[in-house]
Formats: sequence, C-alpha cells, structure tokens
Amino acid sequence: METDSVATPSVARQPQSEEAEIALRELQEQFEAYKKEKRENDAILNKQLDEMREQASTLRIDNAKLASKVQSGSCRNSNP
Repeated sequence: METDSVATPSVARQPQSEEAEIALRELQEQFEAYKKEKRENDAILNKQLDEMREQASTLRIDNAKLASKVQSGSCRNSNP
C-alpha cells in the first residue's frame, strides 16, 4: 500500500509540472518580447539624445557668435 501512496503523488504532480513548463515558456516569450521592445525604445531614445546634443552644440555656437556681435557692437557705440 505504501508504494501506491508514493506513486499517486508523482502522477498527480505530472500535470502541475507540465503546467509549470507551459507557464515558464510563456513567461520566457513575454520576457524576450520585453527585451526586444526595450532595445528598440533605447535605440530611439539614444538617437533622440544624440540629435538633441548636436542641436544644443549648434545653439551654443550660435549663441557665442551673437554674444560676440553684441559685445562688438556695444564697444563701437561706447567709443565716440
């Protein structure tokens, strides 16, 4: 009788094990989809960041040029 009670739980556990394997596969698929989407989003954000850095650099250069012109113009006006 004792061997029957030992065998019965292992038979009962088998469907749970299959369910767990299916759940694990689904979870792994979801995680792979998440990683792919994250990589894509990171690439988009990095591209935007690079573009904004380039724009900021250009604006700093333009600002320095305009500040130089303003300073040069104010020096001319102050010297009669």
